[in-house]
Amino acid sequence: AFVRDMEISAEAAAVVRSTVDLGRSLDLAVVAEGVERESQRRTLWELGCAAGQGHLFARPMPAARLLAALRRGSGGRPGALAPPLHDPGAVVRIPTSRRPEPQRRDMSGETQKALPDRPA
Repeated sequence: AFVRDMEISAEAAAVVRSTVDLGRSLDLAVVAEGVERESQRRTLWELGCAAGQGHLFARPMPAARLLAALRRGSGGRPGALAPPLHDPGAVVRIPTSRRPEPQRRDMSGETQKALPDRPA
């Protein structure tokens, strides 16, 4: 419902943005569910969400039809059902060594270094 409403509701947009940001900060893959319009796909990509599922990409289908579609592929890419959310040439990856150090604010509003990553 949040993806559906993100273009008309500031609250829904804030939930989507926060969810994408949280996933990215935890190094999790975020998949937007319920992407039905090109405008939603574009907005999600601009927010940093690189994966989505929904009627924009494919309607529900029987397993046999899905397997046949995967064999055929999309845009000459076997295994893909739809074009990617982004233009592959537009992806810019920041090397880990150049990423800004995470920070947090304490109750007084002072900026501090974030806690170290969890042990593996």
